[in-house]
Amino acid sequence: MLYLCGMKKVILFFATLLIIGALQSCSQNDSSCEAPINPNGSSELAQTMRTMMTYLNDEKQAILESKPKTEVPEGFDKILTATPTEGMEITENYPSYGKHFLSQLDQYKNCADDQRTEVFNALVSSCVNCHTSHCPGPIGAIEKNILNAEI
Repeated sequence: MLYLCGMKKVILFFATLLIIGALQSCSQNDSSCEAPINPNGSSELAQTMRTMMTYLNDEKQAILESKPKTEVPEGFDKILTATPTEGMEITENYPSYGKHFLSQLDQYKNCADDQRTEVFNALVSSCVNCHTSHCPGPIGAIEKNILNAEI
């Protein structure tokens, strides 16, 4: 009985060392321990859309903090011509979604401050509408940018 109790302690000790070692190796900025940003690759279209998402996140924060509109990064028009992720199909409806986003973006850039939240939400909704038909994976993350009307 004493022998079994001692073995449990030894096993527990080595299991603890193993866990600490695994955590230590991942905490040293080893990129192999990080989940990939895009598990399907980094196509030109995926990279453009990540930039768009960063813009939406930053703009939402600016609205919440009553700060001026942030500058729109260049290259969003690439959504009409960028190469998609391998295996993803661009349907005949995709260009109309892209053009609608760019139109909403122009409306947002030029809207009055008292319309900012409403027009921003329409911009975010244009992303959600497209992703409903094409690549639904990021919809949840995109929807987090929709603002309450009281802002």
